[in-house]
Amino acid sequence: MIGFFPGKFQPPHIGHAVTISKLLADKYYDKIIVGVSEDKPRVIDVDDIIETFSFIFPDENRITFCKISGTLIKYTKEETKDLPEFDVVITGNEKVIRWANDMGYIVELCPRTKGMGCSSTEIRRLYK
Repeated sequence: MIGFFPGKFQPPHIGHAVTISKLLADKYYDKIIVGVSEDKPRVIDVDDIIETFSFIFPDENRITFCKISGTLIKYTKEETKDLPEFDVVITGNEKVIRWANDMGYIVELCPRTKGMGCSSTEIRRLYK
C-alpha cells in the first residue's frame, strides 16, 4: 500500500515529523510519498523542506518526496496524471479531503498533531 501525504509544510515542524513517524510506524504502508506543494504562503524553499525531512528520516527507505507544482487542490483530473502513483491520500486537511474525494481517490483521515509548535500558521505568525 502506497500512501500519499501532501502538504505545503511552510514551515516543516515537529507536528509534521510526528505524523510521518506515526505513518511509518504503522507498518500498514509499504511506502509513504510526502508531496511538498509549491503553494503559497512560502517562507521556505521546497528543496529546503525536502532536505529537512530527509535529515529527520535519513535511513528510512519507505519514504520518498516529490514536488507538487502549484496548488494541489486546484489540480484537475488531467493534472493528477503528473502526481506519483499511490493508493491512498493521507491528510487531515478538509480542503484536501474534499479535493481527493472529488478526484475519486481513497482518503485516510490523519488527524492533525496538536500542541505548541504544531501549526504552520502559528509558526508563520510568530516569524513575522
